[in-house]
Amino acid sequence: MTDIMVEAVAAIEKKLTGSVFDGSAKFEIEGEGSIIIDSSGVRVSDDEAEVTLSASLETFQEILEGDLDSASAFMTGRLQLDGDMSVAMRLASVLSWQNLSQAHFSMMFHLGHQIAQLIGW
Repeated sequence: MTDIMVEAVAAIEKKLTGSVFDGSAKFEIEGEGSIIIDSSGVRVSDDEAEVTLSASLETFQEILEGDLDSASAFMTGRLQLDGDMSVAMRLASVLSWQNLSQAHFSMMFHLGHQIAQLIGW
């Protein structure tokens, strides 16, 4: 396991502190590996998940640091999604809740809902 993956797991665990995520999601980080987030916690793994989010290391870091909104990354093609969009939206809300105002969260949730409707999810 690379230092980057260890740091990524620690960063996600920190963001999840005090939160509950009731799904399973996989982050595939190009050239690095995969991280699973589920009811058991966060770990480096290539297990199956309800949704898989794929991005470059740079994009993943920007999303975790709050410099890039996950909905914007998705809409611009920097973040690819395969699987259940509702699980991805729940994960986004859990990971970003501590860094967002209520208005920003509401806007992001509604934008995600509109995207889901447009693509038939």
